[in-house]
Amino acid sequence: MAAHRAYGNYFSGVFKAIGPSFNVPMYGATREVGWYVSGELGGYWFGTTNLVLNVFNPPVKLPNYATWNLGVAFTWSVFTLDFRYYDTNLSKENCNI
Repeated sequence: MAAHRAYGNYFSGVFKAIGPSFNVPMYGATREVGWYVSGELGGYWFGTTNLVLNVFNPPVKLPNYATWNLGVAFTWSVFTLDFRYYDTNLSKENCNI
């Protein structure tokens, strides 16, 4: 059976800005906590599905869309606590495709 799929490409770029560390009283001692702000901007580019009777009839051009995230993280020892917002410009209608 032949595969019935469309091509897809993804590209993204990331950034990270590290802030100065600060001291926090923790467990009866002062601990150094680091932090940073980071984000990503990416995009998906898709092709058209192959003709598959009763599935993709006619072939469907899949939507291209962008994704992004932005967050702040705090580090201590080997631990990282990351608060992040993710989103896309893909509509609910196009998501259904």
